[in-house]
Amino acid sequence: MKIKVQNFNLKETVEGGQIFNYHLFGEWHYIIHSKSVVKIRQIGKTIEFETHPKKNNAKLARELLNFDANYLPTIRKYFKNRKILASYEKYSGVKIAKLEPWECLIGFICSQMNNMARIRKMVLCLSLKFGKEVKFDGKKFHLFPEPKALALATADQLKACGLGYREYYIISAARAVNAGFDFSKLKRMDYLHAKRGLMMLPGIGEKVADCVLLFSLGFTQAFPVDVWIKRVMENLYFNGKKVPESKIGEFARKKFGKDAAIVHEFLFANRENLG
Repeated sequence: MKIKVQNFNLKETVEGGQIFNYHLFGEWHYIIHSKSVVKIRQIGKTIEFETHPKKNNAKLARELLNFDANYLPTIRKYFKNRKILASYEKYSGVKIAKLEPWECLIGFICSQMNNMARIRKMVLCLSLKFGKEVKFDGKKFHLFPEPKALALATADQLKACGLGYREYYIISAARAVNAGFDFSKLKRMDYLHAKRGLMMLPGIGEKVADCVLLFSLGFTQAFPVDVWIKRVMENLYFNGKKVPESKIGEFARKKFGKDAAIVHEFLFANRENLG
């Protein structure tokens, strides 16, 4: 399928730190998402894609990559801050992805104290070792593991993926989800109760909880604070003074309200120029 897009950057959206479970072959991204593989590329203002399986392929791609979203009416309210304006002007084609919650949770557990290359390596390794193999476009892919597959995994089986201390948290999360931990209930809660619900899982701190709330459950007041965003916010609003992560998140939610996630996305995209 081919769809015209007005303001969308596929590469920056996929490779910018939201999505870890993808493969790149030439100009095509193959994204593993929700028991499917999404094959997609961008040529100018046109995106071309197909999915495996083919059912509802346009709906699947649109929900995942959010390429129709227009953030300008929201973020222009904050353009008095020139660095927010500059961040939007440079990265206006970045969109907030919407991931499957279970996979999002494990991906961001892997992100703890980590860089993007290693996070992707871990997620792809988990898929290879524990996920279902599918064939698409003449290639072999592995879907992300079901919770049961990781709930039954041993530490020895997981060692090959180089998870380190994260092994325990991944197994614990898998066992909780397999036993009935329900992401859909979190969607019906307010932000703070949903966040507390996630943080009841072993090893889930504020940053990982906010990532899951933002990138899979639609909470736009979520404002994940990692080392990059901490530095950016300290420079933008605290005159370079060191501030605890929890205080930065609280400050951002008060300042930006339900726009926090959108502001966050452009500050994070431009982090190397702001930190």
